[in-house]
Amino acid sequence: MSNYGAIAMELANPLIGSPAGIAEFRVLAHDRRQRVWALLQRASEEAMKADWVEL
Repeated sequence: MSNYGAIAMELANPLIGSPAGIAEFRVLAHDRRQRVWALLQRASEEAMKADWVEL
């Protein structure tokens, strides 16, 4: 099992009116025997729940 810290940045999207932003989050207790896609899925889920700060 491993814990990961991540920082994600998102560009502004003028088509839907969303601003640029940044978020910091963690993926805890990830089973390292899984493929990288499982880690990316969990990181994406955590990014969607994170508190984004507008840039």
